[in-house]
Amino acid sequence: PPTSAARLFFFCMCIIGAQEMSQKKGVVLMEYMVGIKVDQLLSTDRRARNPLFLKVMASMPVRLNALHVCFDDPRIRTLFRLLTSVIEGKLLCRLQSHFGTDLECLYSLMAFGISPSCLPVRSDGSIDTTDHMRMLARLSQNDASITGSSTSSLVVGEDEDDEASPPTAEDVLMGRGKHGKKWPGNLRLRRLVDTYKDSYKATDRDGKIAISKAIYDKMINSGSRFLVPTKNSSKLDGGWVEMPRSEVCIRISHLFRNIRASERSGVY
Repeated sequence: PPTSAARLFFFCMCIIGAQEMSQKKGVVLMEYMVGIKVDQLLSTDRRARNPLFLKVMASMPVRLNALHVCFDDPRIRTLFRLLTSVIEGKLLCRLQSHFGTDLECLYSLMAFGISPSCLPVRSDGSIDTTDHMRMLARLSQNDASITGSSTSSLVVGEDEDDEASPPTAEDVLMGRGKHGKKWPGNLRLRRLVDTYKDSYKATDRDGKIAISKAIYDKMINSGSRFLVPTKNSSKLDGGWVEMPRSEVCIRISHLFRNIRASERSGVY
């Protein structure tokens, strides 16, 4: 219902508004409509919801820096173009549209510094609320510490349950740092990327996405995992979690770009 959606939006804006960085730099909102058709967009519920959202946004002490809209219905694209034709320049620069499949929109958002890990949407369109549940667990813990309560309505310790076992030679170590530069799994991934570099260079955007997904599937099917250190660990003996498929595919595309840049500079 529109009122429930407005309450959820208000709750999220309250959390965002309480953060110092949001007050300093503003916030970026996203309307994710991939899979939604124009008929649904013009439904009674959505038309009733939008004014409520605008009222909530106007009442919050948070500056809106940008609005990103993702969709895959060509008719919505036409409506969006008509909308942008009548918007003033200052507002238009804050409004960005992304057209295509889930994976294409995730790639497009990367150009604006928005990582796929920030979104609950995977490249295949499925929903992953793991990070959201972790955030709610942290909020619940904070509330419990303030009120002095020793119980929580959410599961505490979810991060530990989600941690992967220590990396093996088959795994690929992701994240920044040199811990995975000579790791066997990383070297194997690099060799596999090398075999596809000519095909990747010659194909179009859809083909590049398909190649990145094919490399991911080959590594997974051979027993590899793509692991990234937890926030509290930067060593091999620390905690590790598996990186989502959508972000791994984007990292693989970065490998292709790095190889191309290295070849141009003559240091490959």
